[in-house]
Amino acid sequence: TEEIFFEKTDFSKCNTKATKEIEEIYKQTDEGLSEEESEEASQQIKDVISRDSSVINSDNVKKTADILDNLVDAFESENSTITKKVKDNVLVTVDSIHVNTEPEEIAKKDTASKIRGSVKKLVNEMSEDQTDGGQYLKQTSMGVSVSPPAAHGGSTTFRITGLNLENLTQTEKKTGQATADEEPTIFEVSVPGAESRPVTTVLYNKDKFYPDSSLAPDPEQSLPEMFTGTSEKEPTAVASIVTDVSYSKTENFKFDNGEKIKLSYYIKPSILTSHYKMPVAAIYKCAYYNVSSGSWKSDELSGCTTKEYNENGKKKVECECDHMTSFAVLMSFWFGL
Repeated sequence: TEEIFFEKTDFSKCNTKATKEIEEIYKQTDEGLSEEESEEASQQIKDVISRDSSVINSDNVKKTADILDNLVDAFESENSTITKKVKDNVLVTVDSIHVNTEPEEIAKKDTASKIRGSVKKLVNEMSEDQTDGGQYLKQTSMGVSVSPPAAHGGSTTFRITGLNLENLTQTEKKTGQATADEEPTIFEVSVPGAESRPVTTVLYNKDKFYPDSSLAPDPEQSLPEMFTGTSEKEPTAVASIVTDVSYSKTENFKFDNGEKIKLSYYIKPSILTSHYKMPVAAIYKCAYYNVSSGSWKSDELSGCTTKEYNENGKKKVECECDHMTSFAVLMSFWFGL
């Protein structure tokens, strides 16, 4: 029998029902909204993206980001607290894109930066409401946290605990000393009190919103090229959750006086230990995402140092960095002799 192969759909050429609906919602939100109208529009865009996130294109994602920005701006212009319904609908919308939209569409043009920016706008607006002492909202693939500034200029410290890096709805935000019955820590951060502002954090369980063409989609599949000498480049991939940590409404803050942010990541397990009986070892490096170049930086100029630990049978990587931006841990392989 003859095998038939279908090419991957190019969604950039599709004029779908979702495209028309997204455009209509954008027109509604671009004219100023009341609180009730914002909640209704947030429900509409959530429903469209939840239904069609697997077939939308990069232009749809950018237009959706514009809608989410308009929803948040409506509360900022009225100097009112963004409602729980709008926050939840925005996060469900972004989560659907993060989980289902084709990575090739996210990597086009400035699509990834637009949707990341919408999440930052939301969490910055959330930082204006500190009545409950801090917030942590999460969906399957992402979460957002706001922590109030520590008293007396101290460090703001918290940790995310859970059993499953792939589903952040099953995680919790903790402060203070860990207890014996607490679930394992998957991420921990300590931010110096250089600014008396809340600390905002965005977490993603993978690097889809941080496209980098130099990374290997699957580093283990790239090993044969390295092994045979057809590629001198080490196959590298993001091995941790991705976190964006900053003071609220502050971008790319750099510490003075030797202060550093401390981040601890528990690494996603790699089962690869050999390739054609040649021992294989994983190397971990702390890295930050350079927005200008659209790539992860882990060299000596990155401003970060890396320490590795084995803790309770799990790999832990600790990063100390002299600035605040988006961070992750990179993993590459080398052949041991």
